[in-house]
Amino acid sequence: MGNKKKSSFSFESDNIFFYIIRRWRFFAAVVIAAVLVSSIVSLLIPPRYKSTVILFPAASVPVSQVLLAPGYSGSRVGITSFGEEEEAEQVLQILNSEVIRDAVVKQFNLMEHYGIDTSSRTKRTQLLGEYKKNFSFRRTEFLSIEISVLDKDRQMAADIANYVASLIDSVMNGMKRARAVKAYEIVAREYEDLQKHVNMLQDSVEYMRKMGIPDYGTQIEVLTDQYAQALIKGNSAAARTLKEKLDLFNQFGSRYIALRTNLDLETRQLNELRNRYIQAKVEAEQDLPNKFIVDSAVPAEKKSKPVRWLIVVVSSFSAFIIALIALLFFENLWKKIRREI
Repeated sequence: MGNKKKSSFSFESDNIFFYIIRRWRFFAAVVIAAVLVSSIVSLLIPPRYKSTVILFPAASVPVSQVLLAPGYSGSRVGITSFGEEEEAEQVLQILNSEVIRDAVVKQFNLMEHYGIDTSSRTKRTQLLGEYKKNFSFRRTEFLSIEISVLDKDRQMAADIANYVASLIDSVMNGMKRARAVKAYEIVAREYEDLQKHVNMLQDSVEYMRKMGIPDYGTQIEVLTDQYAQALIKGNSAAARTLKEKLDLFNQFGSRYIALRTNLDLETRQLNELRNRYIQAKVEAEQDLPNKFIVDSAVPAEKKSKPVRWLIVVVSSFSAFIIALIALLFFENLWKKIRREI
């Protein structure tokens, strides 16, 4: 019994190579058959071509401040700076979004292109599977973004890759604009209200200017002196006229000073708000690119998949291993049955 166990152990661990040599014809037949079958299968697989776009994300900077604000000094160089890891991750999130996927599917009619039955209940699942298989988005070690598209039509692969890259700007700018427009509307309302108030103050000041009130400080002294002289000389008519002017100055003088002070304050606030208004308007209307294209996609000259030699090698090796395991299993099983008999 001990000899049998020792013989079985020796057979399984030390003599595999010699076991294969003794049965080389069988294994050779298995490998040749695997080579033939895998070669035929690989020839039946339609070739797919890969097109790639390489781009760098642009730095996230407040465009209005960079372009309009005097003395602005941010952490970035400017609107022409390349983005960093944060911007690269943002672009990847956009590329993997449903917005991008749905736009590409609609633009190139991928449901029909991939041969998916539109009446099937699992059409979305099938489409998603094909999409994940044929689309690849990744960040490189240089913080650039690589967009790769596989397709049986080499020109279509290039067109899709370039279209996906173009969607980055429209999607990101659309998201930013939705927020910027709301901010612009708020600032615009405040600016218009303050402008109306300033105009009203200016009209009031202009009215008083026509009445001669602006020189209140100087004229009140002159009028007071003239009024006193008229009273001394007994010129009642002149005194009455000067008294009316003095009453007018006393009535509106303090109001004019308050209006003028308020107008100066409101004008300064209006100028500050106008700067914010212009900045908000620029942010709401800006349509700057969010990427720098390094390499646009072009139709591939050679197929990317299938790699036929790899299919043949892997299939042949797998067939050999499976055949070896199966043969060892059945021979050991047969020996066990014979011993029990």
